[in-house]
Amino acid sequence: MYNRSILKLVFIACFILSLGKMVSAQIITEEQVTVVAPYSPTLTKAHKIYSFPLNEENASTKFKLDYYTNPKLISTTFELEELKAARYASPKDPKYKQNIVKAGMGLYTTPYAELFLNGKLNKNLTLGIHAKHLSSKASVDDFAYSGFSKNGVDVWTKKTGSKYALWIAGFYQRDAFHYYGFKPNEFNVIDSVFKALHSSDYDLITAQVFSDAGLGFSINNISNKTKGFLNLDGSYRYFWDRFNNNENLINFNGLYQRPIEFIELENQTVGLELATELAVTTWNEETQPQKPLPDDVILNFPKQFFHGKFDLNVFYKIEYDRFDFRAGGIVSVGFHSAIPIKVYPDFLLNVNVVKNILDVYIQFDGGLMSPTYYSLSRDNPFLATFIPLKYTSRTSRFKSGLKATILGKADIHLWGSYENLLDAVFFTTDTNSVYANQFNLMYDDVDLLQIGGDVSIAIGDASIDLQMIYQKYTMTEEEQAWYKPKWSGQLEANYWLWDNLKLSLALKSQSKVWAKVGDELHEIDSWLDLGASANYHLNKELSAFVSLNNLLSQNYQMWYNYPVKGLGAMLGVSYAF
Repeated sequence: MYNRSILKLVFIACFILSLGKMVSAQIITEEQVTVVAPYSPTLTKAHKIYSFPLNEENASTKFKLDYYTNPKLISTTFELEELKAARYASPKDPKYKQNIVKAGMGLYTTPYAELFLNGKLNKNLTLGIHAKHLSSKASVDDFAYSGFSKNGVDVWTKKTGSKYALWIAGFYQRDAFHYYGFKPNEFNVIDSVFKALHSSDYDLITAQVFSDAGLGFSINNISNKTKGFLNLDGSYRYFWDRFNNNENLINFNGLYQRPIEFIELENQTVGLELATELAVTTWNEETQPQKPLPDDVILNFPKQFFHGKFDLNVFYKIEYDRFDFRAGGIVSVGFHSAIPIKVYPDFLLNVNVVKNILDVYIQFDGGLMSPTYYSLSRDNPFLATFIPLKYTSRTSRFKSGLKATILGKADIHLWGSYENLLDAVFFTTDTNSVYANQFNLMYDDVDLLQIGGDVSIAIGDASIDLQMIYQKYTMTEEEQAWYKPKWSGQLEANYWLWDNLKLSLALKSQSKVWAKVGDELHEIDSWLDLGASANYHLNKELSAFVSLNNLLSQNYQMWYNYPVKGLGAMLGVSYAF
C-alpha cells in the first residue's frame, strides 16, 4: 500500500508539470523593435545530407607504411676470379665488331701483325683465337746483332652451363733473339783453340730461341648461398730453347669456400685453397761459348733438377658492417729435399672509413717462391744455363695502405710494406762465358722496404694513369741489390682530340742501378723513355695508327752491356669485321 501511494503521488506531480509547460508555450508576448540599419535576413549554410548512406564496413582504409632510406648491405655468395690486366676502354671508343686484324711496319724493318677472332658457336659456347707477330732487324752501333722476333697463337673456348663454367685453352709461343751484349771488335783476336772449336759468325753464335707450348683449363660452379663456391684451374707447359735445354711445368690450383653461421653473424665464410707447382728442368748444353776450365776443376752440376712446391691455405672470412677480415695460415712444402715444411701467416683487415670513398687495409702474410727456367727468363732473357735454382722464402710481410675514390673521377691507391726474404734472387754477369754477355744467379737474405702509389684520373675526354714505387734493400752479404732501382715509375695519358682521334703519351723511368761483373761494380745510369701514339678511326671498321718509341733516342741500359735501340716509329692500320 505504501509503495502504491508513492507511485500515485509521482504520477500526479509529472502530470501537473507537463500541463504547466503546455500553457506557457501558448502565451504571446508583445515587444517593440527599433530598426537602426537596413535589414537583410539570410539563412545559415545547411549541412549536405548524402542521398546514399555510408556503410562503415565498406569504407576504404589507407595502411600506414614505415620505410627507411638507409641502405643495407646485402650478402652475396658468388666468387670473383682474379682479374687480369685489361686495356682501358674509353666511352668514346667506337663499337667495334668482335673480329679485328691489325698490321703495321716500323723503322729498321719491323713488321707487325695481330689477329683477334671471337664468336659464339651457340648460346653457351664461345670460341676465340689470338695470333701475333712482331720482329725487327734493329741493331745498336758497335754491339753485336740485336734483331728479334716474337710469334704466338692462343686458342680458347668457354662453355657456360646452368651449374658451371668451363674454360679450355691451348697456346704456342716462339721468341727469337740474340745475346748481343758485347762489342765484336774487341774479340777480333780469339784464342786459336777456341777458334778451332767455334765459328766466327757472331750472329749465329749469339742466336737463341725460346719456345713454349701447352694447355690450360679452368672450371667453377655457379655459386649459391648454401653450397658455396668451387674453382679448379691448371696448366701444363713445355718450355725449351735452341740448345735443347728444357723444362716441364705443371700447375694446379683449387679453391673451395662455403658460407657458415657462427655467433649469429652473417656473411661468414670458411675456405680451403691449394696451389701446386711442379717443374723438371733439364740442362743439356751451354747457350754461349765458355772459357776453358783449369785442368784441376771438374764441374759436378746435375743435368736434371726436380723442384716445385705445394701450398695449403685454410682461412676464415667475415664481412661485418664496414669491416672485412680474413685470417688463415699457409703450409708450404718444397719438393726438393733441402726445403723443410714452412708455415706462413695470412691475415687481412679492410675497413671502409668513408662509405664508397675511402678504405684502409692492413695485411700480414708470407709465402714460398720456387723460381724456374721459364719464370726467370721472363725477367731476364739473357740468362745462362746450368744455373742454381733455389727457393725464396718470404718469412713475413707487413703491408698497409689506403684506397680512395674522389668524385667518381679519380682512384688512388697508396701503400707501404716491409718484408723479410731468405735467398732472394739477383742477377750478376756470368764471367765464365767468353763474351760475358749472359747472367748468372746469386742469392742473399734481405730486408725490403717498399712505398708505392697508383693514381688513375678520368675527366671528360682525358685520362691519366700514374704508378710510382720506392724500394730499399738491406743486404746481408752483397754490397748492392743488383739491378734493383730505388725509384721507378710510369705514366700513361690519353686524350680524345676529336670523336675519332685519340692521342696517347707514355713515359717510363727508373733511377740508377748497380751491376756486378766478376769483382767489379758498375753503375748503370738512370733513364727515361718517352713514347707517343695516335689512333684515327676512319669509320667503325677501319682505323689507322702511328706510334713513336724512345723519343729522346737514349741508348739506355736495363742490363749491363745491353743498350736499347734509339728512336723507333711504326705506321699501321686495323680493320674490324
